[in-house]
Amino acid sequence: MTARQNNPRRFYLNGIDWIVQGMQYNCQAAPGGNYQFLIISHLAGTPGPGRLRGCLHKLQEMFPLLSGKLRRNWFNLAPYWQAPFKAVPEDILTVVQLNEPDPEQACHQHLTGFLNTPFKDDMPKLAAMLLILPDGSSRLALNFDHCLFDAAGGEQLITVLNDLWNGAEPDASGFMAAEGPWLNEWRHQFVCGRTVNRALLAVRRQGPPSVLSSKPGGSNRYVLIQLDEAGFAALMKRADSEAGPMMLTPYLVTTIQEALHRIFSRRGDPNSICVCPMTVSLRQGRRDELFFNRWSLMPMYSSSVSSHEERLKQQVGLFYAYMKTKLPYSLTKACLLCRPLPLPLIAGFSQKPVTSGTAAIALLSQMEFDSVSMFGEEIKALYHVPRIPPSPGLGIFMNRRGSKLNITLSWTDGIIDDDELEILTAAIS
Repeated sequence: MTARQNNPRRFYLNGIDWIVQGMQYNCQAAPGGNYQFLIISHLAGTPGPGRLRGCLHKLQEMFPLLSGKLRRNWFNLAPYWQAPFKAVPEDILTVVQLNEPDPEQACHQHLTGFLNTPFKDDMPKLAAMLLILPDGSSRLALNFDHCLFDAAGGEQLITVLNDLWNGAEPDASGFMAAEGPWLNEWRHQFVCGRTVNRALLAVRRQGPPSVLSSKPGGSNRYVLIQLDEAGFAALMKRADSEAGPMMLTPYLVTTIQEALHRIFSRRGDPNSICVCPMTVSLRQGRRDELFFNRWSLMPMYSSSVSSHEERLKQQVGLFYAYMKTKLPYSLTKACLLCRPLPLPLIAGFSQKPVTSGTAAIALLSQMEFDSVSMFGEEIKALYHVPRIPPSPGLGIFMNRRGSKLNITLSWTDGIIDDDELEILTAAIS
């Protein structure tokens, strides 16, 4: 029997969860919010705020760990998330009626502020904002703490919230797996650590990674690029033609890296080395994967002296090599060895150039929330906006929504200028 089963209020952190706590530490040390992300929905109408608030109250009652705290086991030092015996529902919904001449611009300003609003210690690690536009449509944003949710988990929670709206009464216990604390697999973790070390040495051999800024990050800004069905189909056709079938991700990584190399060349660095940690989902499609982080990283790197064909071939080769050596899985296991370390040390490791890289890249290729309506209203668009830690300070998040692709560029204030942003957006779109 695992420790989590012995104590149903104690949720041990996996290796990636502990790295995320280090990213949280870095975000809190800089101006702005925590390590958090938004899922924003454009709705054709406006759900009733009172009913929505009631559903959010029920959600907090279902999952007391939303109001939990980070703790350590006094004996083995394993970190865990401690849930209270019973949660007292808080009002976590902000409703704003927009009357500005340019409501879309007003929406963006409110959502940017929401992204940079940290969670209070005594409040749930979830918040919501409903923006009501003059034409009766609305924008609903849910703000998630990354220490409790990854992107797919956030969409999964929206599914639960939507079920509550529709009158369902889901069983909370079915959404939480009994895992941890993984104290009896030291030998396996060290073996995985060797795999990770070999991958990091290969990255270091490329030379010092180019970074966009060495200054502490500030508030985050973001811009959304939406590819419609025709635009996404054209992108897929190019990726299949140049990189091969099912190689959309390496193709997109190559496109982003080439834009970054152009930015560094513009800054007077013609010999840049771009390292882009790319997230990989480790989810198995289970219902009990709602909470915590179930992903890993693969460091994708390239040099500015390579041609487009060489760079694309390199990214495809790295992708296959990492899959063959099971690097994403090995990283999650190796990071378990770091859990006894103090959080500031983990925070320092997570922001080194070789691990944080030049820019972070993530692609959510499978929808966890695939409904065409939310809270009784038609969904016009649904996309993610991550808050990026000070290092690397730039992130590109992509999520597929049916036959469309949403691409969000998020960056810390001052790390790139408007002309450089144009280079990135033009390359991606």
